[in-house]
Amino acid sequence: MLAVYAYVDASGNIRKAESDEFNFLGTWTSSGTYLALTKDTVNYSNSQYVAAVTNYGHNPALPNTPSNPQPWSPLVLISPATPGTNSLAQDAFNLAEQAYDLAVVGTNIGTNAFTLATAGSNLAWTAFVLASSGTSGTDPQTLAIAQAAFNIAVIGTNVGTNAYNLATSAYGTASEALQIAVIGTNAAAQASAVATEALSISVLGTNAASQAQAVASEALRIAIIGTNTGTNALNLATSGSNLAWQAFSIATVGTNQASAAMTVAQSAFSIAVSGTAVANEALNIAIAGTNGVNSLSGLLSAGTTYGTRINIANGTSFVYVNGLNLPFTPTVCCTVQMPGTNSLNLWPTLVGDPTNNGFVVSLNGQTDSSGYKLHAILRA
Repeated sequence: MLAVYAYVDASGNIRKAESDEFNFLGTWTSSGTYLALTKDTVNYSNSQYVAAVTNYGHNPALPNTPSNPQPWSPLVLISPATPGTNSLAQDAFNLAEQAYDLAVVGTNIGTNAFTLATAGSNLAWTAFVLASSGTSGTDPQTLAIAQAAFNIAVIGTNVGTNAYNLATSAYGTASEALQIAVIGTNAAAQASAVATEALSISVLGTNAASQAQAVASEALRIAIIGTNTGTNALNLATSGSNLAWQAFSIATVGTNQASAAMTVAQSAFSIAVSGTAVANEALNIAIAGTNGVNSLSGLLSAGTTYGTRINIANGTSFVYVNGLNLPFTPTVCCTVQMPGTNSLNLWPTLVGDPTNNGFVVSLNGQTDSSGYKLHAILRA
């Protein structure tokens, strides 16, 4: 009879099957393909596993989780193979039975031989007695025959005794062989009972493990929910923090813009004051009517105050004023005249210190056309 194994199928049900239903493939490898249809079975870490679900190199020792279910089932031996009609163990058992039967026959033969020898001995003894006590006197020839018969009977008795002893010994040996065979049979039955008990314990352990797995899975699910809730709370807090930071940034920008507007307004006021002074100076120059022309487009003077106007070419961001030949190092105040209402609002900034021969002005951008003019007032 073939060995019987138990395993758990893909639905979680315990199944039993004989050994010839499994496809034993030897040691598990990570590069193997294992089919559930043919019940592919492997050895791993002193245990056997059967493929409950077709897989490709899945490790049988990995934990069973909802996200990565275990396709392998442990394979448990519940009933070992028993000898068949042509097996070596059955042949030994049959031989022991034959030895026992033969010993019984030999014992019977020995017993019969002993009985016959005893009867022959008795008969010979009777003949010897009769021969010795005959009424016609002692016949030497008859006495010799009787003595020979007695000797033969003794020999036969000894032979029968030896045969009986040998038969008894064979009977003991056969009995021992029979007892050994019975013990082997009982041991196999006990092994089967132990295996069945082991299966029951294994099934209980599997059920307990399944329950523990279910509890662990539920705990994992709750932990995931808690983690997601915490993550959502963190995202909300982060979003609120970002909004607060944006509001702070906007407020800061607004404050900076307000400060910049104040600075621009103050600058505009200063420019207006300066422009008023420049206008007054220009008025004085116009009233003076003094014309002084040099290499620039025009240099007007009134006392120690000079005025000039310079055309700025397209694509210019720096204006260089040279060749003034002033009798002093001037203080320069300048502005840019736009060619139209839609032109760029450009303003000048002095670069470095002016000299009596000229100065350099940087614009806050490049001119986008011709027609821009730089007006400058130079004072001692």
